[in-house]
Amino acid sequence: MSLFKKRADKTQSKPDEDGERRQLTVLFYDIVGSTSLVTDHDPEDLRAALNRIHIAARNIFAEHGGSLEQVLGDGGMVYFGWPDISEDAALQSVEAALALLDARAEIPLAPDIRIGIATSVVVMSTDGASASAGQLGAVGVAPNLASRLESVCGINEVLVSAATHALTHRAIRYTAREGLALRGFPDETRAWRATGRIDARTRFARDRDASATLSGRASDIDMLAKLWSDAETGAGTAILIEGEPGIGKSRMAAELIALAKAARVVILQCQPRTEADALFSVIRMYDQAYEDGADDALAKAAVHCADALGALEERETLSPEARRNAIIGAVSEGFIALARQKPLLLLAEDLHWADEVTLAALERLACTLSGERLLLVATSRPSDRLVDLREYMRVLDLGPIDAQSARALIASVAWTTLTDQTRDWIIEKGDGNPLFLIELTAHACDVAAAGGALDAHSGAQLGSLRDLLAARLESAGRAKRTAQIASVLGRDYPLHLLVRLTRDYPPFELDADLQRLNDHGLKEAINNGEVYQFRHALIRDVAYDSQLRAVRRRLHGQIVDLVDADPSLTDDVPAILLAEHCLAADRVLRGIGLLIDVADDAIRRSALHAPRALLERALTLAAGLDASDERDGLRLRAIALLGPLVTLLDGHRAAASLYDEGQALYFERPVDARQRFFPVLWGWWFTASDLLEQTRRSEILIRYVPPDADRESRLQALHCGWATLFDGGAHDRCLAAISEGLALYDPQEGARARHLYGHDARVCGLGERALCAWLTGSLEDSAKAIAACEIWSDKTDHLGSRLHGLDIAMQVAVFRHDLEEIDRILSRIESLAGADAAPAIAAKRQIFRGWRAARAGNGGQIDAVREGLRALRSFGVLEDTPFYADIAADIAARDGQRDQALGMLEDEIAQARETGLTYWLPELLRRKAVLSGGGAVAGAALEEGATVALEQGAHMLLARNVATWHALSISVPDAVRHAAKQRVPGISDCPLRTQVLHALDL
Repeated sequence: MSLFKKRADKTQSKPDEDGERRQLTVLFYDIVGSTSLVTDHDPEDLRAALNRIHIAARNIFAEHGGSLEQVLGDGGMVYFGWPDISEDAALQSVEAALALLDARAEIPLAPDIRIGIATSVVVMSTDGASASAGQLGAVGVAPNLASRLESVCGINEVLVSAATHALTHRAIRYTAREGLALRGFPDETRAWRATGRIDARTRFARDRDASATLSGRASDIDMLAKLWSDAETGAGTAILIEGEPGIGKSRMAAELIALAKAARVVILQCQPRTEADALFSVIRMYDQAYEDGADDALAKAAVHCADALGALEERETLSPEARRNAIIGAVSEGFIALARQKPLLLLAEDLHWADEVTLAALERLACTLSGERLLLVATSRPSDRLVDLREYMRVLDLGPIDAQSARALIASVAWTTLTDQTRDWIIEKGDGNPLFLIELTAHACDVAAAGGALDAHSGAQLGSLRDLLAARLESAGRAKRTAQIASVLGRDYPLHLLVRLTRDYPPFELDADLQRLNDHGLKEAINNGEVYQFRHALIRDVAYDSQLRAVRRRLHGQIVDLVDADPSLTDDVPAILLAEHCLAADRVLRGIGLLIDVADDAIRRSALHAPRALLERALTLAAGLDASDERDGLRLRAIALLGPLVTLLDGHRAAASLYDEGQALYFERPVDARQRFFPVLWGWWFTASDLLEQTRRSEILIRYVPPDADRESRLQALHCGWATLFDGGAHDRCLAAISEGLALYDPQEGARARHLYGHDARVCGLGERALCAWLTGSLEDSAKAIAACEIWSDKTDHLGSRLHGLDIAMQVAVFRHDLEEIDRILSRIESLAGADAAPAIAAKRQIFRGWRAARAGNGGQIDAVREGLRALRSFGVLEDTPFYADIAADIAARDGQRDQALGMLEDEIAQARETGLTYWLPELLRRKAVLSGGGAVAGAALEEGATVALEQGAHMLLARNVATWHALSISVPDAVRHAAKQRVPGISDCPLRTQVLHALDL
């Protein structure tokens, strides 16, 4: 599955035959009294003056990005934002208008002029047609409203609409014009007269309601500026700006962007409900960079990152841990590479919504950027999810601003005069939250401009920011319905999707609603007007919650239907969001399936916690549905994916109940529908409570997956069988199951299966063969098998398989007391797993390391070994615990804790007898005899051990047993002596064989 959708791979949608929707700013200018001018001036002189006005206008409009669409004798019409898209179109139009007034004052005999400006969404011709060519130009509110505003404008003045004012009031000074009567626009009774320019530092300060002076944050801005200056010279660092909603995090980031405008700025915008979509913000950023193509280096980086991550995703031989590390490394190294080309400001906004892989990549980046020209700035609400990341980042905790700063903020954003009493009320209610203060100020200005008193407009009831936003939404009147519909799409909503959801609107009503929402400061255009955004996430929440559930359900369903009908819309509605729409539309089965798809994809990208939460949610939702084949199939899919995650994160025992549920569902399905869910049955076997139960389950697996079943399922059933048979000491049957299973092994199928079962079946089979061969006395076969096991495990390039092979090799080395081999294997495990080893591997490594140190004469190892053994048992690990307990008893005895060692052995011997985990029971009994020092207790233990070894065919353990009889000067019973004389000669030549044969006089 491709991570990024390249332009060449995308289905190109055809443009609307009726034209293209575009946010446009239209300027009308008119020469005042043109008729009287003709009668009062010589025509030749007048023509020269008019020409100078029109030439000045044409040059000024061109300089400011305007397109002159109509030129009449007494005026003209200009488009800003067409044909070239410009996010600053509205500002450019007002600045052009003021520049034209300045130019007019310098022209001799220049006539007076009036200028009207309006902004709205319009429909433009897609074939380059223009009004000047006699064809239909922009159709929408802006052209007509600009014309009406020009007609009521004062002499040598500029009058702008509410939408234009909202987009430019941070950069232009205005005074309000009230009581207007505009033909065709009965609701437009207010406009704004532009009186001059404000030195706005950033577009953020102009386009959003924020303080141009950033009140109360001067020292913080200075600190950020210093960090950026250091980063430019190669002293990169990372900082987390943290605070409650509305406290000014994004405003701080925008100020920093302005400081870094000469560098490369990359923004990762995290979004709600995407926490489970691995690398969502990274992929979205690169995808947009590729589509935009404005930054060639960033577009190339997108292709490189897509190729690298795609290759890692498709590389099935990688273990989940190795893939996760490689993906995290590829992402962080990609940003480092960009910084080495050009200083990089990397801004990660709303990190509390980030997915875990993105968080891990940013953590890796934060650890490695000290010598790079890179400043990583993250913004977030307080969140426990960022605990690890905080360790590697400086943290700037934004709190409320003080009263003095609040007053300065109010003064900077108020567009009309407010009384001292009103300002005090705003400060009291605002509680130092800049966004709340700004919204309260806007509300107060609206009330004051309408001639009302604040308390008459329920000002006293605005107890929270949410209350205020609800009141602002109500004040938008009919446009509230569009905000409600848009809120179902999310905080960001593509215009083309909103158009499809509002097809029953009369012509141009949507444009009028969008304009009104803009007037009220409730939304803003981003991405050149192709996408709109609620100016704050809380505004979206208020609009969404103000609808009846039935209405929301219907709208969510419409979105699902639109995506189903047009797959290209998945760019705007990715799977995780489509899942939420399905669930909200009461299409629960479809939503569950999508949640599982997203979780599967996240696991492939090496996420762990987020897909676990998704899968647990899917199972909870499924539990509330009526029984059906489709529901149970989804439950099995979820369990097959969730089981390994729970086992890895919490241990075998935690996953047992999950697999119990899965196996019941498995056997309820028709035989021909079970194969794909066999991993669920394997997990059910793996999480059995003890060996007796595990043996019972393995027999069920082998019985229900007969030899004529599909090869992989039969192999994995035998895999369960040989592991269980070995633990029970049935070595001959174990070796037979291994031979049958390995004959079925297919390397390509094994590459897929090892991820489902935790390790490769061939690695396990070869390793178990090595153990059985040593125990039965075939030492050459054991050595060959363990060598083949290690070679094949390396070829798999799968961490779980390699560690499993080394774990078995370590056990064989302990059997042989080969200290050098133990050192080699420990080093290999360290190099492969390091500190990131799975809990069970880490515990075993701790035990082996302690045993090695004790054998080298270093005392005091018992506590660490005991801790490792306790950890294994807490994880629910069944296999080999007697072996590790024997190691612990050996170390305890070496440390002089003989009684404690005997107690440990007694417990383990009793447990082995009870559970059937007996392959190492002869050795436990032999060590008990040694620690007992002889006598009846030792003799009884050795006799039982010999009996068990003979039953199992464990000839090497029998030989050790006989050697211990002689070492303790205890007479070997005749039955044991007779059996040993028959069995010991058959084992491979080794010092132990020679010693025992000598003791037996053979």
